[in-house]
Amino acid sequence: MMLETAKLGFNDVGDKYIGVRYRNRMISTTDYYYGWMKVNVSNQHNVSIKGFAFQNKKTAINAGAI
Repeated sequence: MMLETAKLGFNDVGDKYIGVRYRNRMISTTDYYYGWMKVNVSNQHNVSIKGFAFQNKKTAINAGAI
Protein backbone atom coordinates (compact mmCIF):
# COMPACT_ATOMS: atom_id res chain seq x y z
CA MET A 1 0.00 0.00 0.00
CA MET A 2 1.39 3.39 -0.95
CA LEU A 3 0.41 6.49 0.99
CA GLU A 4 0.26 9.72 -0.99
CA THR A 5 1.57 11.82 1.87
CA ALA A 6 1.91 15.08 -0.10
CA LYS A 7 -1.81 15.08 -0.97
CA LEU A 8 -2.65 14.55 2.70
CA GLY A 9 -0.40 17.41 3.85
CA PHE A 10 2.05 15.12 5.65
CA ASN A 11 5.13 15.57 3.48
CA ASP A 12 8.37 16.13 5.45
CA VAL A 13 6.69 16.55 8.85
CA GLY A 14 9.18 14.47 10.85
CA ASP A 15 8.11 12.30 13.78
CA LYS A 16 4.38 12.21 14.58
CA TYR A 17 2.03 10.00 16.59
CA ILE A 18 -1.01 8.22 15.21
CA GLY A 19 -3.70 6.86 17.51
CA VAL A 20 -4.98 3.34 16.80
CA ARG A 21 -8.18 1.55 17.83
CA TYR A 22 -8.73 -2.10 16.94
CA ARG A 23 -10.69 -5.23 17.79
CA ASN A 24 -9.21 -8.68 18.15
CA ARG A 25 -12.13 -10.70 16.81
CA MET A 26 -10.53 -13.94 17.97
CA ILE A 27 -11.04 -12.76 21.57
CA SER A 28 -14.10 -10.51 21.35
CA THR A 29 -16.30 -9.00 18.65
CA THR A 30 -17.29 -6.02 20.79
CA ASP A 31 -14.25 -4.91 22.83
CA TYR A 32 -11.87 -2.30 21.44
CA TYR A 33 -8.19 -1.98 22.30
CA TYR A 34 -6.13 1.19 21.93
CA GLY A 35 -2.59 2.01 20.95
CA TRP A 36 -0.30 4.40 19.13
CA MET A 37 2.34 4.39 16.40
CA LYS A 38 5.22 6.84 16.11
CA VAL A 39 5.91 7.43 12.43
CA ASN A 40 8.36 9.55 10.46
CA VAL A 41 7.37 11.06 7.11
CA SER A 42 10.35 12.19 5.04
CA ASN A 43 10.47 14.68 2.18
CA GLN A 44 10.67 11.70 -0.22
CA HIS A 45 7.20 10.61 0.96
CA ASN A 46 8.64 7.63 2.85
CA VAL A 47 6.76 6.57 5.97
CA SER A 48 8.72 4.71 8.65
CA ILE A 49 7.25 3.22 11.82
CA LYS A 50 9.63 4.16 14.64
CA GLY A 51 7.70 2.72 17.57
CA PHE A 52 4.34 1.43 18.69
CA ALA A 53 2.46 0.17 21.72
CA PHE A 54 -0.95 -1.31 22.40
CA GLN A 55 -2.90 -1.48 25.62
CA ASN A 56 -3.79 -5.05 26.58
CA LYS A 57 -6.70 -3.78 28.67
CA LYS A 58 -9.81 -2.05 27.40
CA THR A 59 -8.53 1.39 28.40
CA ALA A 60 -6.82 4.25 26.62
CA ILE A 61 -3.03 4.61 26.41
CA ASN A 62 -1.14 7.90 26.13
CA ALA A 63 0.88 8.43 22.96
CA GLY A 64 4.50 7.58 23.66
CA ALA A 65 3.68 5.51 26.76
CA ILE A 66 5.01 1.98 26.99
